[in-house]
Amino acid sequence: MLGRIARNRDLAEAETMFARQLDVAAGHGLRLWATRATHELGTLDLMRANKTDRLARARELAAEGGDLATAATIDLQLGGSGWLALDAGAWLAAALRCQPTAQRFHLDLLLAKALLLEAAAHAFAGRRAAMELAIAQAERIGRPEADLEAAAWARRG
Repeated sequence: MLGRIARNRDLAEAETMFARQLDVAAGHGLRLWATRATHELGTLDLMRANKTDRLARARELAAEGGDLATAATIDLQLGGSGWLALDAGAWLAAALRCQPTAQRFHLDLLLAKALLLEAAAHAFAGRRAAMELAIAQAERIGRPEADLEAAAWARRG
């Protein structure tokens, strides 16, 4: 928690905290906590420079350890990285990887965001019908968050 709070004001301080978490977890064989620390460190890399090596490693660890909700969350982050890099193929692949797990575990907000990320990839590639379908699927989930509605309308523009 302290690392996440620090992340809002000082990425270096957050890095120190999450690196310590990783050291302690690895030193005591706590796989889940090592995965979570790697995820947080990867998130810092993404925030700093849109680098995804540690984030991809965290996704592997989460999948290997059966932490599928974390793996799906990381897929959404990797999709966002592809978006920033204007790599529609990477962001579409990540959005599509996220969806089955989000659906299986009833992670509706994550699923809606993944569908809107998919819609954005289709929009970027000029596939309007596929974009509209993904938006309609996201809207059927029924999440009332204003940012989701705004994102859906932005894709239609």
